[in-house]
Amino acid sequence: MSDAPQKPAVLIADDEKNTREGLARALRPRYDVEVVESGERALARLDEREFDVLLSDLRMPGLDGLALLPRALGRHPRLICILLTAYGNVETAVEAMKRGAYDFLMKPVNLDHLDLLLQRALRSRDMETENIQLREQLEDKFGLENILGHSPPMVQLFDVIKQA
Repeated sequence: MSDAPQKPAVLIADDEKNTREGLARALRPRYDVEVVESGERALARLDEREFDVLLSDLRMPGLDGLALLPRALGRHPRLICILLTAYGNVETAVEAMKRGAYDFLMKPVNLDHLDLLLQRALRSRDMETENIQLREQLEDKFGLENILGHSPPMVQLFDVIKQA
């Protein structure tokens, strides 16, 4: 078994084969990449395997990127979702962000920008996870439950403190 760090997993959902394959080719050196051709297939694949990032086209037949976004995040809240479009405008970008998108990129995608965006998003998510874990460890070690004293007046005092 290798101790090499695991590559972040990226799922690309786009109905245009050239876009799917081009993005996959560009990202494969740094990421574990899979491609699907529809929003429906993306949802199915997300349920079969854990991904770190979903890159989805905004406009696809059937389940489009805006509809896919809340469904994917509802099932996988830690998933980083980035929408791609050739037909973007400010209103659509704002709507995507409201629905939970990490970012919104115009096609053709600048691959260097996308790579930096992915690195930043993954680093931010990892820091958030570490922060939560450290808070839980502090609570476990120094929480009110670990203060000595189990007499009824102390238990009552702890209850009052917790409510405050």
